[in-house]
Amino acid sequence: MVARLIRIYTPFICALAALIHGVLVLTEYDGYAYFILSDLTGHSLLLLAYVFATSKRMCKWYKITCWLLVMIHIINLYYSLFGLDYYTVICSGIVISIFALITFLIYRLKVGITKILC
Repeated sequence: MVARLIRIYTPFICALAALIHGVLVLTEYDGYAYFILSDLTGHSLLLLAYVFATSKRMCKWYKITCWLLVMIHIINLYYSLFGLDYYTVICSGIVISIFALITFLIYRLKVGITKILC
């Protein structure tokens, strides 16, 4: 039961952490909350690969949430490899995180209302 809850809510927590991280960086916050947040809730491509592998029968909205989180990693790789503008990377990460939260909420509403996996 706990493993299922962790698997279901991992994309939501990752999207929320990415959104908070982007807002803190954008506002140039200097506190330790930035570092604690990245240590406690950081996500990786391996974590997303695990979520994809263990949730093959999940709703399309859940999978869209996971793909949006992968897009955040792709943008970060482009920033590291090709030198994208820092402000563009942060703003696009915030926008993608908001979309990921919206798609996760659609998933939860759809599953909560119909009681079946879409």
